[in-house]
Amino acid sequence: MLWLLSLCPLLLSAQPINIGIPPIQNFTNKEYQAGTQNWQITQDKRGVIYVANNEGLLEFDGNHWRSYPIANGTNVRSVELAEDGKIYVGGQGEIGYFSGNEEGILIYHSLNEFFSDPNPKFEDVWDIVISDGAVYFMSGKMIIKWEHEKISIPVIGESYLFFDRIGTNFYLQKANFDFGFYENSLENGFQKISTLSNEITSMLEISDDTLLITTNKNGIYQLAEKSLRPWPTPNDEFLRENNIFCSSKLPNGQLVFGTTSAGVVVLDEKRRILQQVGREDNLQNNTVLSVFADDIGNLWLGLDNGIGYVKTSSSLTTFFPDGNLEGTCYTAEISRGNLYTGTNTGIYEIPWKPYYLPEEKRDFKFIAHSEGQVWSIGEFNQQLLAGHQNGPLSIKDQQATVLAELLGVWRFLPIDNQYLIAGHYGGLALFQQVQNGLEYQGKLEGLDESSRLLAYDNGQIWMAHPYRGIFKIDLQLKDKKVDFEFFGKEKGLPSDFNNHLFQLSNKVVFTGEKGIYYYDRELDRFAPDDSFNEIFGANNRVKYLREDAQGNIWYVVENEVGILWVKDDALDKQVEKMEIPELNNKLVGGFEFILPIDEKNVLFATEKGFIHFDPSRYRISERPSQVILSEVWLKGDMDSLLFGGYFQNGKQAIIPTLTHQQNAFEFVFSATDHEGQDFVQYANYLEGSMDGWSGWSASTSLNINNLRPGNYTLHLKSKNKSGLDGAPVSYQFEIEPPWYASTFAYTFYGIILIGAFIGLAVFQNKKHEKEKAQLENTHLQEQEKKEALVQQSKEKINLLERQKLEAEVQFKNQELAAATMNLLQKSEMLSSIEASLERLKKQDGKRDDIFSEINRLLKLVKNENDLSQDWERFSIHFDEVHSDFLKRLGEQFPNLSPNDYKLSAYLKMNLSTKEIAALMNISVRGVEASRYRLRKRLGLGTEVNLTEFLLKL
Repeated sequence: MLWLLSLCPLLLSAQPINIGIPPIQNFTNKEYQAGTQNWQITQDKRGVIYVANNEGLLEFDGNHWRSYPIANGTNVRSVELAEDGKIYVGGQGEIGYFSGNEEGILIYHSLNEFFSDPNPKFEDVWDIVISDGAVYFMSGKMIIKWEHEKISIPVIGESYLFFDRIGTNFYLQKANFDFGFYENSLENGFQKISTLSNEITSMLEISDDTLLITTNKNGIYQLAEKSLRPWPTPNDEFLRENNIFCSSKLPNGQLVFGTTSAGVVVLDEKRRILQQVGREDNLQNNTVLSVFADDIGNLWLGLDNGIGYVKTSSSLTTFFPDGNLEGTCYTAEISRGNLYTGTNTGIYEIPWKPYYLPEEKRDFKFIAHSEGQVWSIGEFNQQLLAGHQNGPLSIKDQQATVLAELLGVWRFLPIDNQYLIAGHYGGLALFQQVQNGLEYQGKLEGLDESSRLLAYDNGQIWMAHPYRGIFKIDLQLKDKKVDFEFFGKEKGLPSDFNNHLFQLSNKVVFTGEKGIYYYDRELDRFAPDDSFNEIFGANNRVKYLREDAQGNIWYVVENEVGILWVKDDALDKQVEKMEIPELNNKLVGGFEFILPIDEKNVLFATEKGFIHFDPSRYRISERPSQVILSEVWLKGDMDSLLFGGYFQNGKQAIIPTLTHQQNAFEFVFSATDHEGQDFVQYANYLEGSMDGWSGWSASTSLNINNLRPGNYTLHLKSKNKSGLDGAPVSYQFEIEPPWYASTFAYTFYGIILIGAFIGLAVFQNKKHEKEKAQLENTHLQEQEKKEALVQQSKEKINLLERQKLEAEVQFKNQELAAATMNLLQKSEMLSSIEASLERLKKQDGKRDDIFSEINRLLKLVKNENDLSQDWERFSIHFDEVHSDFLKRLGEQFPNLSPNDYKLSAYLKMNLSTKEIAALMNISVRGVEASRYRLRKRLGLGTEVNLTEFLLKL
């Protein structure tokens, strides 16, 4: 494929050709539904376009048009922007300005009421000049000044044709064509410069001391040092014939003139017409009434019936070799100083040169006998050949000659300086260089597949068939036949379909449905080419590759078009990928073609014409995209505008408060990236409802419905084709809850709730107290029952204990009585024995031995009859039975004698006197005497019964 780059060195001027036309976008009254005639155009700091129109003031934010009428509903003839954001307009007998109100809606303010005359009479206002805080309106016979909220008329009395201020001077042309200026102020008097023969249409400052003045019919003048003289150009006659009506200057210094019959023209630094854009270039018409150059060098044109936007700064222009046919283009080549183009209607040529006169720039010549589909054009041994649906063609002297009866030739592939292979619809054919030109040698047998994609690699021919696979072909020229080997999926390709091949330097690369491959000779199969797949992605389909003279590679991958800039960096090559989104989806599908001519000229074949691309002028946007919130609508039965797009001093003036039923909105927005509007995308984030930013979308409106009550802030941002996004714009609003969910209602609910809580608490407390009382009463009753049961149990226990104690006491009393009786019996018995021994002693006392024995027995009886030890045991046992009676008795009556204790104990036991006498070993009278002494010691009177006293003690 490198043979297609065999260009004549003399033609490679590395200057962009002006054969094409820049992209044009036309706006008609269908877009903005306003009047037909458009006049002055201007642009604010945000990039919004304003147009003075028959129906009022037009506004364009990049996507949406809006129209604003003025007070008396007349035409708006002029418009100018002030630094404070006010938009001054002039109409028929009307002057005023637009400014945004608190809702951001443009409101018109008429200045007519400030005239001293309540009915001021003046004609159309054609020009507005703003200088040093004052605004000047030029009407037919007066200039009106607005300053410090006052109207004055510094110039009046004559008819005026032109008015402007440049530098410190006000320039004016009167109806008699006198031209001059007012120095510094309109109050300083008119200084005439010259009298022209016709009307001045525009004035430009081209240097610090030189002004350029255009006239309606006499061409262009320059004004320097108060001297007026012609400013000649190579195209003076053309400009005079077509009447310059307006002018502007591009950022690069080039001059732009709008004409009444030839559209708009751009002059280069040599004053030549570099570009002419008119009706033939799809501009609506050739009558340009106003021209405005924006800050990036594109033109806004006020036409006789609509508005045109011409992207003169674009690095892409379009041209149609076949003129109005605008056919599909497939191929191109530069040869013999001409550009040859192949289309579906034939072959066309035009001289290849860096500059074309306006009248010749589209003068493509048709190559005779080339009618029909042209697939390829190339040069071989200084012969220009074309692959054509009717066969192989030779092109010479603007005529095409069929070289052989071979139907449908795709392209030629040179083998050496003598032979060419022609790929055709049914295989391969052979051509040989002879003295008089090329001679057809016939078809090469052995391959019948359509052979459009061919490459020659070190004696090896490769052919790719999009629906078959890859064929490796061995030529046998002597026998005029070929042998081939088929490569498909089983040989490393992803499938047998969508396989292509491309020649890059001395290397052939292969592409499949996914990724790029190379042929591994040792393995005799295809393997992925990692160097390319890292750049394009192993799963993407590469449709086209083309290397230019500088080693850069132009590509089409899926629907993306771009270039790989290859730069040598020491021992390595650095590759930088650049997408050209303006070309995406523009090339002919399946027949993509790119012709990189030089560093400033690249051609792309498209469905309609060729696109010329100047890489040196292609701008990667360094300015972030700035979004504009144009409108906020409250949706409902009757939609209402909440916000009109104008923030006062950069801030939202008011935050609307809406009812809970007003919860549906439409947000309309745009970005003033007029050149790259097709590539702008938007994202939004509704603070108060969303967790983060949405995805990017090309939609310029957003509908949000069924929002709940709350405070919301919508944030919007946009990004341009370079992926740069600017600062977001924000809009706040509040949705109030329904009355039953309002703060007052919640306060009321709170009070009721608190009261209910208090009432409930009181009720619960009372209920609790009642339940508590009931529980306490029940508990008390149960307690009483339990206490009664306990008492009964205690009584039973006490009874049992008493019974037990009584039984024990009775038992002990019985024991005590038994012991007492035992003592008594013992005492009686011992007394009886003692008496008997005394008697025996008296009778047998003479015998010493008996006497001794009797004394011994008496002594023994007396010892046994000693009750002291028995008393001690008795007293202890007695106190156990009678609750420490003796101890208590001693504590109350400490003067008692031992016998008193014994007598008291025996009396307590209710013993008789006789029993007591026996126990105490005394007589009955002795007992009585002891009782008497005891009463004295107890201090008892005669009336007190001693025994009862002791029983109670």
